[in-house]
Amino acid sequence: MKFIWHLPNLESEFTTNPLAYHAFILGHEGEGSLLSLLIAEGLATGISSHVDHVLSSFTNFYLNVSLTP
Repeated sequence: MKFIWHLPNLESEFTTNPLAYHAFILGHEGEGSLLSLLIAEGLATGISSHVDHVLSSFTNFYLNVSLTP
């Protein structure tokens, strides 16, 4: 399952990089993470997230979840 959020361009915030921080938190695979909860419920096997700055007008934020059958 892929979630995509279209957000304002935040390249100017490169010093704090808030979207990369959120991508790291959501894509984390350790104890207490979103993935550990989904695995415990038998709903998913993997997760990843990343940010893509598209042109100079907006940013895409992606969250990919590998679901179980």
